[in-house]
Amino acid sequence: MRAPNARVWKVRRSLGWPRWRKTRVPAREGLELLGNGLSPMSTAGELLFVVAVTVAIGLFIVVFLPLLLFLVELVLLVPAVLLVFRPWRVVATTEGPPPERLEWRVRGWRGSRAAVEEVARELGHGVDAAPENAE
Repeated sequence: MRAPNARVWKVRRSLGWPRWRKTRVPAREGLELLGNGLSPMSTAGELLFVVAVTVAIGLFIVVFLPLLLFLVELVLLVPAVLLVFRPWRVVATTEGPPPERLEWRVRGWRGSRAAVEEVARELGHGVDAAPENAE
């Protein structure tokens, strides 16, 4: 957006986390199947196999499934809490002349959105920007 003094400002918000480098993980070219050429199981072996599979499924349902659901809930809850309660950085930059960077910390996603709009409006009117809810 352009200020009355003809300076072009960019106003944005971010959480201020570090930028991660993108890495490529090579695709697996294929997996070999295990167990080719085994002799057929005996009746006792088949019964033992069925019991072991039944116990494994029961253990999965009783222990691992609730743990997995808890971890999924935790993975969804932590980012939600961070988005709501963590301070966001509202940054206004201009290439100048002279180059300038202004920054404020604003708590909450909605608060930061309102601060971006407020800073853009104030800079557009040529006023020194200062969001109300900045820390």
